[in-house]
Amino acid sequence: MPDVGERLEKVEERLTELSHRMDERFDKVDQRFNQLHVLGEEDRSNIKLVAEVLAHHGTVLDQIKEGLEPLKSLQPLFEKVATDHEQRITALERARP
Repeated sequence: MPDVGERLEKVEERLTELSHRMDERFDKVDQRFNQLHVLGEEDRSNIKLVAEVLAHHGTVLDQIKEGLEPLKSLQPLFEKVATDHEQRITALERARP
């Protein structure tokens, strides 16, 4: 039967080996976290860009709406003119020599 010293030495060797394997695994985990961090930064940057573009487009749409607002007053005129529009076009086409 091996003596206590030999047994402790084997246990210590196994623990050292296990420690090295754990270090290797933690290194791999660290690498994966670093990759995720890079992807997260990239996503954050893309999300910020999309938000800025949407905000800008929202502002532009508001400006367009404001610019078109005066045209609403023309709607009654269009309705009046458009009712017999097809008849006028036909009459103009007939009147051409």
